[in-house]
Amino acid sequence: MILPPSSAEADRLCDEGYALLEAGRIKEAHALLARARSLAPSNPLVHYRLGLLFNDTGRPAEALEALDTSLSLQPDNPRAHNNRGSALQLLGRASEAEKAFQRALDLSPEVT
Repeated sequence: MILPPSSAEADRLCDEGYALLEAGRIKEAHALLARARSLAPSNPLVHYRLGLLFNDTGRPAEALEALDTSLSLQPDNPRAHNNRGSALQLLGRASEAEKAFQRALDLSPEVT
């Protein structure tokens, strides 16, 4: 299957942005992931990786927003539920965090 140019470009930017995030190059990662989101706003992986970036940089409200978007597009992603739980925990929303963590475990007991 051949992807439309914008979708293929978004996938490339998403992958490169994630690699930069893993390397600790946050500003560059954010720029690429934001560009990927603009090209493919319905790609759940882009929103998920933005959620990771925001969680990793102490921006839990933005992480929650990105992860909620990712889950609206792909509701059964256990890692997104797990990271959503982390964001909620940082926001002091323990009851909601517990539900998110439980959802992650229900979907995939091996999620870390």
